[in-house]
Order: sequence, then C-alpha cells, then structure tokens
Amino acid sequence: MRRILSLAIATLALAACQDTVAPTTDAAPALSQGIPEAPTDVMGIQALSASISGPGSVGNYTTCTFTSNVSGGTPPFTYSWGIAGASGGYLSLGSYNTASVSATGYYYGSYGGTGSVYLTLTVTDANGLTASPYKLVSIPYSSTSC
Repeated sequence: MRRILSLAIATLALAACQDTVAPTTDAAPALSQGIPEAPTDVMGIQALSASISGPGSVGNYTTCTFTSNVSGGTPPFTYSWGIAGASGGYLSLGSYNTASVSATGYYYGSYGGTGSVYLTLTVTDANGLTASPYKLVSIPYSSTSC
C-alpha cells in the first residue's frame, strides 16, 4: 500500500511540474536547448572588467602616464599597480593606489638595446570582484619619449 501511495504522489508531482512548463515551438525538446550564457548582472552584482591604456614604450629616464579603464562592477574601486617579468628594463611607479599611475623607465641591459617589463593592475570593486589586466611595456635605451 505504501508503495502505491508513493507512486501516486510522485505521479501527481510530475504532472504538476509538467503543467507549469510552457510548451516550446522548436522541434527540439526544451532540455536540449543548452545552458544559457552567464548574465552580466547576477543578483544585482555587475561583472567587472578593466584594461590599461598608455604607451607601449617608455624611454630611458622618461616618465609616462598609464590609466585604468574600468567597466561594470560596483564603485568605489581600489587600484593596485605593479610590475612583473622585467628583462633589461624597469619601471619606477608613482602612486600605486590611484586610477592612473606615472611610470619612469630605466634601461639596464646592453648598450643600445631594449628592455621590457609587464605593468600590472588589480582593480577591486565594492563587492570584492577583481579584474587584473597587464600591459607589456618596452624600454629602449636610446629613446626619451613615451
């Protein structure tokens, strides 16, 4: 008797679910339509993205400015600039925690060569979401321009 009662309840529950599913006009069943794309707004939290704009080259002993470009996310934002992967060159950064940073290039390789370094940035929004773009910057020995 219990088994028949459980089967009857399961059948009623299945029928109730089927009544709430809207019919599709596509030939494929609703379950084979695939997984929808992730929304850019989940529970009111906007996806965060960032990029770095500025010159691709910083001359030896020359100071240039780089700026973060942020989209989405929830203000206020915090910024953390850094460098990584230096090879024959170095960038000395000004203020590390602002939307823009000044960077002075220093070449330390062979005479007449070109060094390089990655300028990194981590942007964090009010919800703790982060975006971490980077930009390869060359540092030529013989140049004094951005």
